[in-house]
Amino acid sequence: MRSKNLDNEKSMKLNSFSKFFIANWKMNLLKDDVVNYFKKFNSLCRKNIPSNFLIGVSPSSIFLSLTKKIASKNINIVAQHVCGEEFGPFTGNISYKQIIDFGIKYCLVGHSETRFFFNISDNEINKIITKLISSNITPILCVGEPKEIFLKNKSTNYVFNQVMKAFKNLKENDIKKVIIAYEPIWAIGKQSASFGTIQKMYKSVKRKILNKYKLKNSEIKILYGGSVNKNNIIEIFKTGVDGVLIGNASLNPETFYEIIMLGKQVVKH
Repeated sequence: MRSKNLDNEKSMKLNSFSKFFIANWKMNLLKDDVVNYFKKFNSLCRKNIPSNFLIGVSPSSIFLSLTKKIASKNINIVAQHVCGEEFGPFTGNISYKQIIDFGIKYCLVGHSETRFFFNISDNEINKIITKLISSNITPILCVGEPKEIFLKNKSTNYVFNQVMKAFKNLKENDIKKVIIAYEPIWAIGKQSASFGTIQKMYKSVKRKILNKYKLKNSEIKILYGGSVNKNNIIEIFKTGVDGVLIGNASLNPETFYEIIMLGKQVVKH
């Protein structure tokens, strides 16, 4: 029997959320670490998280079931990657069908590390997004340019082309179901892009998408990722981005919570 909470999640539209905070744990933490993390994070998030904030935690796939069981209901569990095939000879992969069994409603797609280490093509990313949408799972499409593209001042077109390849053959109504996370590859785990660069990319890429698909501003959500921390979160949100994808800083539950609370200071609910 489906839980009432899952049915509510299913009916929620992305434009009902004012800000998004997604913790990408990558390949970190052990079982006891995960349990202790949520003991603390659940307690912190019990009362102070606005209902129009979407909070997500993306653990290693081996912990999807555990985190789904122990996380508070206002914390969404996000898969880091799935295969675009239902079943078959794909050793080491997990299917989009399999995460449905855990009640997972969000999934990262095309993170730069996934693209590099798993050699994921643009066609595969498009296929995964299509399968996720058809399964009522929200894709979080990760895009971002390498340093050489940034230095040539070609970032906007490069990232927009990534988005277009990922959106191939999608209808406008489906595009509204995708969250985009802009993560310049050169900023991941190093130093955040300048606030001017973040604002420029957010506005220029969003404008191109809105013009292409004739959508409303609130119907496209673009997050920023790349060395987000408690020291820069306020300025990042002042650029206008719809949320953040957080790496290393999210591995500590108190730091992740502090980032959310700092974001709350600059957001009108």
